[in-house]
Amino acid sequence: MKKPSKDAIPVSVLRDTTVVADFEGLNGEGKILYLTPKCVLIGLDGIPHTLFVTSNFYPKNLLEEIGQDLFEVRQLILQPTFSNISSGEAGYGSIPDWITNLKKVELIKFAYINLDELWLLRDLPVKQMVLNNIKFSETDLFIKSVNLFHFLDGITYDDSISKEIISRVMLRKSGVKFSYKTD
Repeated sequence: MKKPSKDAIPVSVLRDTTVVADFEGLNGEGKILYLTPKCVLIGLDGIPHTLFVTSNFYPKNLLEEIGQDLFEVRQLILQPTFSNISSGEAGYGSIPDWITNLKKVELIKFAYINLDELWLLRDLPVKQMVLNNIKFSETDLFIKSVNLFHFLDGITYDDSISKEIISRVMLRKSGVKFSYKTD
């Protein structure tokens, strides 16, 4: 029997995008309520709980499907992309204005986000903030912005924030627990 040539063997090519969402902390109880490449909404018992969004997502369609319950989410994960390409390749995103409408968000995770406008979120009841590969242009503004979060009790950070900046935040936020995390 003759061996087929390399060109004669059919090749499958997948062209869709995979969206990655982490269900950590939901103890396997989460259910996807909404899914697009720019947004994943996970609910607990049908109630929105964790919102994964990109910087350029606008919630109009999501509001039509979910309603005002969207603004009751407890966790927000914001990064430039949730596709299978790395966020670093996608560049840095920014904080969308509509996020200020979230009423009960207790945890915010920023990955590859420019935090120059972090102060916009000062009225959110955020208790935990996770900062991965973030950037900002003015150190003093960043420190002042973090200090505006009155309910904050924990910050997890990586090498994108210097020890000097963390020390300066610690001076003003003595009750906040700081955790260093590597990738």
